[in-house]
Amino acid sequence: MAEEFLFSEPFLWEGKCYLVQVYRASHVTGRCLHMAQTALGPGDIVISDGRSPEEVLQKQHTVLPVAILSRALL
Repeated sequence: MAEEFLFSEPFLWEGKCYLVQVYRASHVTGRCLHMAQTALGPGDIVISDGRSPEEVLQKQHTVLPVAILSRALL
């Protein structure tokens, strides 16, 4: 499976900026999967997958506030 970087986009939450990176992964069967990933800290990465860049961005924007808040509780 080969990954291709498509674009990055900032995600602002409570005064902090997190970078969301979107990739396309091509499978040998010809199917494509899109992934969005955001690093919250060293070794702490949130990943969402889906069928389109728009879908993964929507998922990532939905889950990031919960992920960020859960890390703040620790």
